[in-house]
Amino acid sequence: MMRPVLPTLDARVPALPGLVVMHFRAEGSAASRATAATLDELVRTFRGPVTLIEVDVDRRPGFAGWFNVRSVPTVLFVKDGRVVDRVIGMAPRALLESVLAARAPRTVAA
Repeated sequence: MMRPVLPTLDARVPALPGLVVMHFRAEGSAASRATAATLDELVRTFRGPVTLIEVDVDRRPGFAGWFNVRSVPTVLFVKDGRVVDRVIGMAPRALLESVLAARAPRTVAA
């Protein structure tokens, strides 16, 4: 399931509690669509709080620039207001899963 792109974002979003997974994407990018589907599935297997936010870089270029995002897809993992991991480009599911596992506990067996 593709989550809707949030129409408004500001610098407070990364300060949400728990792990924030920020997926910077472009509407016409097949790699962005595949990454979105993978993240949506993976986030559900971790107990909270884990927040998945999708950012359309064409609609929010300033926000992408603030996080120094230069290509899509880019996934930022933010905890306690700091970027703790960054995955650039279309990453294998195993890589995204390992980064999530390092930052958030699981709820169900893989």
